[in-house]
Amino acid sequence: MEVPSKNLAIAGCVIAISAGILVYLYQKKNQKNDMLKVEILSKESFIEICQKIRKEYSNNYWPAVKACRIERRKYPPRSEHYEHAIVNFQKKTKAFLDHATEHVTKNYRVSPKVFEDSVNYYDSFPEISQYSEEIVKPAYTEDIKLHLTKERVIEFMMYYSNRFTELNADYLDFDEYLVVTSQIEDEIYSNYQIEVEELNNEYEKYKAELEDIVEPMKTQTSYILAAADDSFEN
Repeated sequence: MEVPSKNLAIAGCVIAISAGILVYLYQKKNQKNDMLKVEILSKESFIEICQKIRKEYSNNYWPAVKACRIERRKYPPRSEHYEHAIVNFQKKTKAFLDHATEHVTKNYRVSPKVFEDSVNYYDSFPEISQYSEEIVKPAYTEDIKLHLTKERVIEFMMYYSNRFTELNADYLDFDEYLVVTSQIEDEIYSNYQIEVEELNNEYEKYKAELEDIVEPMKTQTSYILAAADDSFEN
């Protein structure tokens, strides 16, 4: 999902209604300082569409995750077949996101430009922009029965961090990086029968108490137990 450059200056608005969706007509200045009219979704409509996109994306994402895990765990880590399963899955995720965005916006009769301009505009309002940011974070809706103590969560955090360093994941290209993080995820599953989404769920319970431990790890490109935490984004 591409986001246009941020340069909106409001000069006035007109309300248009299409298929039950409120669209505001704003004006902005372009690079030549000319005033251009830009359509922006209303706050309520924007949030609703973002939530719908995330739901549709999640519905496609998790079955694909499970299929990828089954496929790659047939092979030795870092083998050609193992790596192919991971890279192929990563390509699918972008297709899932693009399809969900296109499908939902079409259902709401919202053009890609209006949606992208809305993403750009609401980026200045954190309480609203969180909904567009969460689109790429698949929502896990299945019941998670795992219960870990804070000390156990810390053990998993340290295991992942140490393995991440041992495998030099900071110095790999993106595809190799995905293979390494998947390998660590599979090691945890093999040893403890715990999947990453279960660990993420447990981490969220203690996140506020683990800041001192988490802080040194922020230099890492990603962290399996805090993947849903915005503080880990570069």
